[in-house]
Amino acid sequence: MAPWWRGSDSFSELISASPRTLRAVIGLHLLESAAQMLALGIAVLAGVTLPVTPLFLIACAFLLWNAASWLQTRSLAAETECQGRILLQLTVATTTLAAMLYFTGGATSPLVSLFLIPIAIGALSLRIPGALLLAGFAAGAYTLLLFFHVPLAAQHVHGEAGFNFHVIGMWLNFLGSAVVLLVFLGLLAAVTRERAGSLAALRERQLRSEQLVAMAGVAAGAAHALATPLSTLTVLLDEMETSGQSRADIDLAREQLTVVKSRLDEILRSTHVSAGSPDIEPETESVQPLLNRIVRQWHARRPECDLRVENSLPDIAAVVDPAIGHGLVTLLDNGADANGVIGETRLVLRTLLRQHLLVLEVEDQGNGPLPAVHSVPRSDKPQGHGAGLMILRTNLERLEGRLDFFRGERGCVARLEVPLLVTAT
Repeated sequence: MAPWWRGSDSFSELISASPRTLRAVIGLHLLESAAQMLALGIAVLAGVTLPVTPLFLIACAFLLWNAASWLQTRSLAAETECQGRILLQLTVATTTLAAMLYFTGGATSPLVSLFLIPIAIGALSLRIPGALLLAGFAAGAYTLLLFFHVPLAAQHVHGEAGFNFHVIGMWLNFLGSAVVLLVFLGLLAAVTRERAGSLAALRERQLRSEQLVAMAGVAAGAAHALATPLSTLTVLLDEMETSGQSRADIDLAREQLTVVKSRLDEILRSTHVSAGSPDIEPETESVQPLLNRIVRQWHARRPECDLRVENSLPDIAAVVDPAIGHGLVTLLDNGADANGVIGETRLVLRTLLRQHLLVLEVEDQGNGPLPAVHSVPRSDKPQGHGAGLMILRTNLERLEGRLDFFRGERGCVARLEVPLLVTAT
């Protein structure tokens, strides 16, 4: 349960009749009760003539009411409708203020404008009928205080003393109003700023999703169209093998063909699994052999790279989403491209398990700028579009993982973290 003084990611949660709004109102009224007790104590110490006993009883009753209301709201569910509760709370606060003003000069008191504070809170938190009812109640109480009240002796002191008392009352009125408005409206401002940040992040996520949907349509068509050419290539390779072509070239072509087929199979399998297909269940496999296979296939495509693997993974098995392999290949490609700019070839891949998080680190030797993780990526490559990082980040949002970049000893380190449900083997 979030404290009432903290911001929220939903502006409507605070300016509507939610339990969070109710707790904020009660919290303000608890502060008001403390202020009433303090003001009474200061008045007694200063020798101001006041009907202390009824004022003290009213303040105590208001404090007990707020304490009981606070305890009651702690058990409310987040979706509970609280229109009636908030209206009752503001009505009790208005009644308490009217009772205290009755014993302190009524409508002639410099504190009478405090009636505007519950009206302002009600206008923000309640629907129009409730807000109008509260405003009418406050206006009626103000009107009655014009005719029915206990005159305050200090107000009838002639000369400078009586004027000073009125000025001090106006000063206290200003301080009380300023504190209440600062707390409540300041909270609204904080929520507004957080909501603006959330909307910006949502717009960025929507932009990435739209781009990926467009790419997915193209990729689906390409995957479907590749099925026939791949079958044709397989037949041609068989014919090349029987006609005496170079064995090394044929083996390399077959390996690349196997990689393409496995990628297409992964796309189809992941699509069925994410759609909840009853025919395909997620498979548990050993993580390290899987990573070794991905790295070996990548190295066959980029043989010019001096790839060094520092493995700290235990012998574990888990359900590994294909997006993890695609992400690793993306980071290896980016590292190799960064090295190529300055003529370096060394790449370091570190694999480890940290509290059920699979951690993959790729460190290159380049000294270029760190990729912008939290914005729409733009590639620095002559023919790049930043699609690899965009796809990786979107997949990590789905997998509840994260991607960070930081400076290593000589170049950039890309750290990929993704949770795994692992079992020892």
